[in-house]
Amino acid sequence: MLSLPIIDLALIAFTILDLRSGTMASFAHGLAAAYIGFTIGFGAMVVRWADQHVAHRFAGAPAPPAPPQTGLQSLIYDLKLWLRCIMAWAVTLGLISLMIGLVGDSAATMALKLWFRIALGGVVLWFIAGPLWSLLFKSWRRSPRPWPSERD
Repeated sequence: MLSLPIIDLALIAFTILDLRSGTMASFAHGLAAAYIGFTIGFGAMVVRWADQHVAHRFAGAPAPPAPPQTGLQSLIYDLKLWLRCIMAWAVTLGLISLMIGLVGDSAATMALKLWFRIALGGVVLWFIAGPLWSLLFKSWRRSPRPWPSERD
């Protein structure tokens, strides 16, 4: 977890150096910005999730808690994830804007400009598959009740 910021800084530095050397921007340059946005938005959460699952599988730790599946808690959980997605989106667009500004607004940055649409599409799709889906199909449902026993 401590090395993620160092990796992020090295990645953006090498990407900017590559663009400043005259390389035409490609999809991969935008992907570098998206990766950094993802690690800032979700990095700590993903590392914690992986640590819990590895500890459970190989070290006998208790099973990690499952995310809520129904009710208002499911909607709130999905909204929090979507807010992380928006944070990753903002970081991605900020880095892409920085790269375009350093290289200059020319035909060489067309692949980077495409990432404005790709990132926005990701945020919209995440909203539809996350909070909107929970609101329409999961939030109004109650938690499943166990079947009554034969004595009831």
